[in-house]
Amino acid sequence: MLPFVPAVMSEMFLEELTDELLIALPYLFDQWALPHQMPPGGDWRAWIILGGRGAGKTRAGAEWVRSQVEGSLPMDAGAARRVALLGETYDQVRDVMILGDSGILACSPPLIVAPRGRLASAS
Repeated sequence: MLPFVPAVMSEMFLEELTDELLIALPYLFDQWALPHQMPPGGDWRAWIILGGRGAGKTRAGAEWVRSQVEGSLPMDAGAARRVALLGETYDQVRDVMILGDSGILACSPPLIVAPRGRLASAS
């Protein structure tokens, strides 16, 4: 079901989508993200998301990184080709930001694992 939409309308919308669009829907974060998970507008250098467990902080960060590399929409070009993920430890970056339930791999279409453990977008 779609958030913020009555169940009947949600079902009608989903029934009208092609199989290809149904497959793509989970990866269109802009369409189903909560307002606090969307990046701020304007020119900024740091974005702080304050929230408790389950607020969607990791998912919002993973989706933002993905949109920078892949573009916001399926045919868009990304603004970045290389990104650095910074965390307290290497294990934290790997286990939470990349492999976690809301990490980059969980919210991305299939990725290619390039040599030396680097992630590479299929696009």
